[in-house]
Amino acid sequence: MLVILYVFEVIKYCAAYNICFNKKVKGYGIFAIGAFGCILVMVFGRSGGMPLMHIMMYLISFCVVLLMMQDKWTKKLLQLIILLFILSSLDGSMGMLLEVFKISRDIEFSEYAEYLILSTLSLLLFILLTYAKRRLQEEFIDKIKILLKRNILAAALVMAMGMLFTIAGLNYAKKYVDNPKFHVLAVGACAISYISICLLGVCAIYLKRTNEKIEQMMQNEILLKDMQKRYYDALLEKEEDTRKYRHDMVNHLMFLKHLADDKEWSDLKEYLCKLQEEMDFISKKCYATGNKVIDVMTNYYTSLLPANVTVKVSGKAEVCIDEIKLCTIYANLLQNAVEELLRMQGEQPAFLEISIGKGEKFLQIIIRNSVIEEQVGRNTNERAIFETKKKDKKNHGIGLQNVQKAVDDIGGKLEIKRNVEFFEVIVTLNVKN
Repeated sequence: MLVILYVFEVIKYCAAYNICFNKKVKGYGIFAIGAFGCILVMVFGRSGGMPLMHIMMYLISFCVVLLMMQDKWTKKLLQLIILLFILSSLDGSMGMLLEVFKISRDIEFSEYAEYLILSTLSLLLFILLTYAKRRLQEEFIDKIKILLKRNILAAALVMAMGMLFTIAGLNYAKKYVDNPKFHVLAVGACAISYISICLLGVCAIYLKRTNEKIEQMMQNEILLKDMQKRYYDALLEKEEDTRKYRHDMVNHLMFLKHLADDKEWSDLKEYLCKLQEEMDFISKKCYATGNKVIDVMTNYYTSLLPANVTVKVSGKAEVCIDEIKLCTIYANLLQNAVEELLRMQGEQPAFLEISIGKGEKFLQIIIRNSVIEEQVGRNTNERAIFETKKKDKKNHGIGLQNVQKAVDDIGGKLEIKRNVEFFEVIVTLNVKN
């Protein structure tokens, strides 16, 4: 019987390990050695009594599962402790249901039978979860994971309410149990529960913030990778155009000398202007400020602008600054400016000016663009709050909120100004030493 309990215990933990940590156990020879150990306990441990034999069986089961798990020892031990809490709680809840069933049916089970029933129910539950995990599409499982991540606080609230319900039950029971030891135990349990609720709230808030930061970092990373590819393509194109321009320079110089010899000054001036325009066109294909994030974003978003928009980028940004925060700030502000310019109809001239200034302690970025209509906005405590002009207002308009938060995290300053002819954003950021 002890071997059967051992088999159920190990299989239950292995199934829970696969469900909770998405990993499989290895080394089934260890499982057989553990079973042999349980047989030895049954043969030589009878003198110690059944409680000692059960304790030995549990220790063998935990050691076998620990050896079969795949990870470093410290991580495996932590995972096994987590599984112990999960399975103990699951067995406890099923034990309560079984107790209700026994009372309602007036049935009694032996200790072994009760344990086998609880282990069987737990094992069936994990087998069903394993089957569902394999059958369900990964996309559906990812949606469930995202739902859980976004509702950490709600889950923590549900758990806290369960603890409060337990506390209320203990306080209620104290009125009907005339036992000082029970009162001390109830007060201790309530105190521990209150502390646990506080810790649960702190952990839930921390996990929520960490998940938000990780999601923001992943979005920025995806955006940067996509824009880096476009940036490198632009660099290659610029290099190819420059090489062709250099190759034809000898012929250009020969023709210029011919025009100078013939004193055709008007034709000479016109030809030089065309050469200058071609050189400017090549140089503007790829902007370089010395900062990877700013260069990638600038070259990507300016490539979306039509020909009637004049772009001017000046200054250098060769500074050490948090790239994630800088990406959030610069990308959102530049995107807003470009979207405003793209909304302008017709061939009317427009402009986008980006000015970058750096010092020992601060980096200042000024983005100025043409506007066609009044921006709806206000400044409250030096914070700019603007309403999006997009139809889908629920999913838009949070770009500037993210910018303001990133600026605050760095310890910088965000200023937004509007003129009759242009819209201007000034960002001042602290530079790392």
